[in-house]
Amino acid sequence: MITLLRWPGLLLLLSLVTLDGRAATQQPAGVSLDELLSQYEAGDRQAIARVVSGRNYRVLVRNLNDTLSRWSRDRRPSQTAFLLEFVRTGVIDLKDDAALKALGAAQEFVMARRDPPGRNPAQDDLELTWHKAAVGLVQGLSAPMLVDDLLGPLRRRIVATPPVPARDVLVDPWIVLADAIALEQRAFADPRTLPSEGPRAIRRFDDAAAFTGTRAEAIVRTSWLLVRLGQHANALAALEGLRDPIDDRSVRCWSALVRGRALEGLDRAEAATRAYEDALVVAPHSQSALAALTALEIRRGRPDVAVRRAAEARQAPSSTVDPWLQYGSADYRFFRERVERLRTAGR
Repeated sequence: MITLLRWPGLLLLLSLVTLDGRAATQQPAGVSLDELLSQYEAGDRQAIARVVSGRNYRVLVRNLNDTLSRWSRDRRPSQTAFLLEFVRTGVIDLKDDAALKALGAAQEFVMARRDPPGRNPAQDDLELTWHKAAVGLVQGLSAPMLVDDLLGPLRRRIVATPPVPARDVLVDPWIVLADAIALEQRAFADPRTLPSEGPRAIRRFDDAAAFTGTRAEAIVRTSWLLVRLGQHANALAALEGLRDPIDDRSVRCWSALVRGRALEGLDRAEAATRAYEDALVVAPHSQSALAALTALEIRRGRPDVAVRRAAEARQAPSSTVDPWLQYGSADYRFFRERVERLRTAGR
């Protein structure tokens, strides 16, 4: 069972995303999960957020196992989407450690489906989507030990390639990338462990880079770890592996920013400037790119240019979301999209 000790990344997470579902109306104290699910399935996406009382939330969590036992007799995709939103409300809005207990129970519920993995492709896809969203939610807390707890049973249930001989498992190389990110988050959570945990994470990212779907992000994260380890030439060399177009806008921006940092470390200021400019092409008004350019121009002795860059950063629209600020929260950037997929499957 997952327990929550600390939420060191919670304030950052709140600054990264626009959170919805914040209604001021308080739900009656006697509300049940069945009632909330009914409202949710009827299209009331504010239903869960109305449980704004920590006490109400903890009562619901205490009753969760009994509720899930009943739901297991009539499983619907909408239940899995609801559970993710229920957990997210507890973690983000209420900051209640009961939410992590709920997440552990929900994961068991999702894995206890009737068809074993590998027998029903549609159900396999839904389960994978659920696990990815759940892991992303915890990654967003920058709490690597909690990610390890959630990944524990998945390391036996999900494999990167079809096993020989065949057995009942889900197949998706995402599990390799998730493992590597857990190691990376551990290294960044305690910088003292970076010299030991960083190389371990790089080796796991190398494994993830062998698969098309995880290749680009694995390479960019490898390069950033190498920058953090002071290996700027190796970081730049790693990025040379990005030969194919990158579909993920965030990863495209990250690659340009990391390239800029690596080039700065090699005292190649002109090339670093071009890299940061590339990041601005991908993500106009990126505060991270503009801050990097401002600092670089100061070091180059061009304060007038630095002032202009700083002014650009201040003038960024309030709606600007800098992709670099999503780096630390990893898959949380896909949370809403994945929940919506589960919702849609239930219609």
